[in-house]
Formats: sequence, structure tokens, C-alpha cells
Amino acid sequence: MKTGNNNPLVSVVILSYNNELYIKDSIESVLNQTYKNLQIIITDDCSNDKSFEIISSFKGDERVVINRNSINLGITKNFNVGLDLCKGDYIVFTGGDDLFQEKKIEKQVKLMKSNSNLKMCYHNAFLIDENGKYLGKNFNHKYSPFRKGDILTSLYCGTFNCGCTTMIINSNLKFNENIKSTSDWLFYLDLLSEGGEIDFIDENLSSYRRHSNSYTYNSGYFRSLEHILTTLFLFSVRHPKYFFHALISMIYQTSLMTFNFFRIFLKAIIKQTNSSKHF
Repeated sequence: MKTGNNNPLVSVVILSYNNELYIKDSIESVLNQTYKNLQIIITDDCSNDKSFEIISSFKGDERVVINRNSINLGITKNFNVGLDLCKGDYIVFTGGDDLFQEKKIEKQVKLMKSNSNLKMCYHNAFLIDENGKYLGKNFNHKYSPFRKGDILTSLYCGTFNCGCTTMIINSNLKFNENIKSTSDWLFYLDLLSEGGEIDFIDENLSSYRRHSNSYTYNSGYFRSLEHILTTLFLFSVRHPKYFFHALISMIYQTSLMTFNFFRIFLKAIIKQTNSSKHF
């Protein structure tokens, strides 16, 4: 399927789990890319709705590879199932409810080819709700600006690139299954640990779907804290030369996260108090 450096193969991994309302549009947004040399891997994590039935309707396209896990593996293991099937020079990830703009992959391939030292690039994304309505803001905003750089940028700034915005080189890395939530930050740190750069495209080239029931304050805080501590611990064990940077990052990231959650909590209390005054 590869056709040389002028038209490198791009593997797109689409994760599916109970996405029957969105999976068709998500797959079609990949199929309709202006960049055509694609391997489209759809891996369904034992959905119990009509997701796999919808996915199966695309099996006639020679670019499409369909997998269905016999048991539910969870998001991290399902990512690795998809990675094992990738044959492309570059890899793109997306959820079964997210959408691509038609020139997304074309523009990212062009950027990756322009700098042989790039290991990862990303772009901005529209935030949309369950119904596809634009929420009035983008994934990257004034509190989370675009960043380019290298391993230290990723260490100090965390995961600033949404999954459906990211393209990486195919390095045969896998996601660490010891982390309960998605181990994308550790994956990117490992990718950059031996050198390489990050760059970005200042355009909205995908839509990231934010579900209203995907966040609760208390459990969200402790899951996030566990993710930060586990990621930086595992990374510093594997790459001890970055131990000092990982320690500084741990202090900074936990402090920033605590501040942000406290700010959200206070806003919720103030809103509730103001609402009570109207009764």
C-alpha cells in the first residue's frame, strides 16, 4: 500500500465502543479525506449496540480494516490492538464519535514531510456536543495555547494535543496498559524521549465531541491526579536522565490541576447560590 516518500501511507485508527449514533459520520469523515493513501483501521471493543453492524457496512472499501474484540478490553488495550494493525509511515487516532475536516490529513502529511525531525504534529479542534452543535470554543484556547517544541515541552505542559488532532510517526510504540485511563501522555513522552520535535497547524481540522455526562468533579480530580503521578513515575523510571524534569513537572501539573478543579468547584457553588436566591 505504500507508494514512496511523495505519498506516504497514513494509518488511521478509529476506536469504537457503543458509538452507533456517531460512528457512520466519523468513518465517512475519514473516507472523504482529500489525502487518499490511507489504511483505515476500525477496532470495535465489543459494542453492545448497533455500532459493529454499521462498521461492517464499510468492509467493501479496500482501505478499511475491521476488527472486533471478542471481549471488552478497555480503551488502552483497544488502542494497542489498532496499533498492531498499522502499516503506515504515519499514524492518526480518532474516537468513533469525532469528525475530521476533509483536508486534515493532507495538511498534516505536508507538515510532517517538511521537517524530518518531526515526530508529532497536531492542530486545533472544534468542541461539539452530542448533537454536533458547536460549543462556542475550541480545544486550544487562551488558557491552553498552541505549543511546539520537544520532550521538555511535553513534560512540562502535559497533554495539550487532543487525540483526534494528532499525527505521529510510526515508531512501533505501544500504549502502557498499566495506566487505567488513556496513557497518551506517556506514549508521547516515550516517542520524544530519544529526540524529535512537535509542531502544530493553527487551524481547526477536526471536531472533538464533548459529552455532558463525561465529567464529574470528585472522581475526575482523583483520576487526573492518579494519571499525572503514574505517568511521570513510569517515565522517570524508564528514562532516569529526565528525573529532575519529571519531578518539577509533577509539582507544576498537580498544582495547576488542583487550582483548576478548585476554580470550577467554586464557580459551581456560586452559580448554585445565585440560583437559590431566585426562589
